[in-house]
Amino acid sequence: MTKQQQKIKVRFLSNKDIAAVLNLERVIEISEDVFTHFGRGDIHAPPKVSLPLQEAERAGMHWINSMPAFLKYKNIAGIKWVNVTSENVKRGLPVTMGVIILNDAVTGMPIGIMDGTWITHMRTGASTAIGAKLFARKNSSVITVVGCGAEGRTNLEATARFFKFEEVHIVDINKKTMTDFAESMESKLNLKVVPFDSVQNAVKESDIVILATTAQRPLMLAAWAKPGDYITTISCFADLDREFINVADKLYMDDKECALGRIRKMAGVEIDEGKVYADIGEVMAGKKAKRENDREIIVYTPAGMGAVDVGVAYEALTLAASRNLGTEMVLHESLCL
Repeated sequence: MTKQQQKIKVRFLSNKDIAAVLNLERVIEISEDVFTHFGRGDIHAPPKVSLPLQEAERAGMHWINSMPAFLKYKNIAGIKWVNVTSENVKRGLPVTMGVIILNDAVTGMPIGIMDGTWITHMRTGASTAIGAKLFARKNSSVITVVGCGAEGRTNLEATARFFKFEEVHIVDINKKTMTDFAESMESKLNLKVVPFDSVQNAVKESDIVILATTAQRPLMLAAWAKPGDYITTISCFADLDREFINVADKLYMDDKECALGRIRKMAGVEIDEGKVYADIGEVMAGKKAKRENDREIIVYTPAGMGAVDVGVAYEALTLAASRNLGTEMVLHESLCL
């Protein structure tokens, strides 16, 4: 028998490598494709699992999420390992940082390890924007963004691609963060950005409200909603009045099973599955309706899908490999008889 040396090579990609081959526009397209395949049943993605890193009674968020997915139509599996640590704001560190590992689903062999932070911010903005495209009124002209961090920025940038906004209202507990956000977004998007000192005042004239915070109390009350509003919370009702469950004409989620579990854990709110009109994938696949009239109050809760991370990561890996970006390294060497 002869011995054959086998090497397992993995390509490592930094956030700069990924940003060199992808942009927000392409991330939106990939996200739409993943949602559609999810709605068709072409993806296996167990609900994310959170590993708490602090006692439940402590204020703030501090955990790491495990988010696996198998994209059957591409024969790619992967997992994102990502934290949420609200205290990092005080440390000068990102609140969210992630790593994504990709595996060939035929052999199970790892093929890529990459930064997941850039992808997380981009695909979160993409998810909200796709929700707005489907569930907000087409003539929406004023948007409110609550939370002016990295995901507040990508949520606005992505959503602005589908609407002609006259004004952007913003709210944040950090005044400097809010000022920086306003200056940056006005320059980048050529939009009028107006800071507010309260969510209630900011949403009075808004058509779209995006909550992109780590707050663990309701920042927007159901009593402030108007007919035709589209509201999205990426923190799974932790920062949204639970009365919206009864006030909203339709509740949409990205992955119903995962989102309901996250809402239970993050907000302590039980939502009967029958209250949820549809997953966004069901809408993308043509199985359920999007907004049907201009008076519906619609709430969309994207809990975050590992399947989207894997889809975006695989595109980044494919393009980076074609340009020889990143670093290919031998992860494992063995001798097989």
